[in-house]
Amino acid sequence: QTAFVSQDPQEESGKAASVTVSLAPFNPLPSMPKSLLVDNSRFMATEGLFAPKKWNIEGKGLHHLIHESIQNSPIDARRVLYRNIYLAGGASLLPGLAERLETELANIVPQSIHSQVHISPWRYNAAFLGAQVVASSGTFNDSCVDLSSLPSFLQKLRNAPF
Repeated sequence: QTAFVSQDPQEESGKAASVTVSLAPFNPLPSMPKSLLVDNSRFMATEGLFAPKKWNIEGKGLHHLIHESIQNSPIDARRVLYRNIYLAGGASLLPGLAERLETELANIVPQSIHSQVHISPWRYNAAFLGAQVVASSGTFNDSCVDLSSLPSFLQKLRNAPF
């Protein structure tokens, strides 16, 4: 793996060396290159998670979104929420993501509050594991909609006051 989340992208840019990555494990065709030269793109590719403008996206970074979400929660739950931030999914496998997220949160959260980001060894399969738990629950079949009742279900959704 060559991509990672830098803890300090400014410093990393200054000392970033180009790295040659061998493509041999992918069995390239004879006409294809045998290696690939990768520069600071290794960590700049992930910077959009914290600075979306680098990806030409108007929005807030992951740390700001988490902070806002917790701030919109009841005040007595915030301290617990800051200590229980869990990452899941394929992007959470990026080396350095949890550490960088903790660092960025520490910069915007009051010093009296300790934020902690957790990563599970099963985070790549979290969606599947969650779906498995829901599907194995005793009430799953009651919450399913079969094809014959789908039209009436959709009509109820259209009329629902959301």
